[in-house]
Amino acid sequence: MPIGVPKVPFRLPGEEDAVWIDVNRLYRERLLFLGQHVDDEIANQLIGIMMYLNGED
Repeated sequence: MPIGVPKVPFRLPGEEDAVWIDVNRLYRERLLFLGQHVDDEIANQLIGIMMYLNGED
């Protein structure tokens, strides 16, 4: 059972050290991580995320 939004290390351009940011922020930067084989369900989730983000622009 998840207990929060996962955080990942991410180095910003021009910075030497990585900072911990939540995955949702990376989505807003259009960075999606694939951690498993892409089947129909995962493909639908990815497309949904991309369509949502496109609508925010």
